[in-house]
Amino acid sequence: MKKRLLMGFFTIYLLILLSFNCFHVDASLFSGKTKGSYNERPFTMVWLSDPQYYAESYPQIYDCLGNWFVKNYKRNSFGYLIVSGDIVNNASHVNQWEVASRNFHKLDNENVPYGVLAGNHDVMMNGLNYSVFKSYFGTSRYINKSWYGGGMMIIAIITT
Repeated sequence: MKKRLLMGFFTIYLLILLSFNCFHVDASLFSGKTKGSYNERPFTMVWLSDPQYYAESYPQIYDCLGNWFVKNYKRNSFGYLIVSGDIVNNASHVNQWEVASRNFHKLDNENVPYGVLAGNHDVMMNGLNYSVFKSYFGTSRYINKSWYGGGMMIIAIITT
């Protein structure tokens, strides 16, 4: 109970922190196009990292995050969501993928632009295996999105 309460307070703290301390980026810096070819108004990016414990043990927090991203994107609070991996805690547990996927479907349905990187928790199943990650967050999920710029080749370096 104490751990759950602490996780809840920590998540609320992070959401409050994100709403006040997001950084602004000029999109033309990364586009290869001249600054004048874009609306010169900067936009905010939100960064989500390591939500795997929400998928595993606290799906209601994942649900709140999905709702928060949609609500704040509609308010023009940010322009892009970066997800830097570990979407699930155990890549072989389908229920965790379902929790994560249903929340990213909220973003898909509202056309919230985002990018997802696979983390080690997302691909470690009897060695390095991206098949389950790709089945939930592969190119087919994004191919018809106007904001999708393409996938990346996956290269992994394993050190011992």
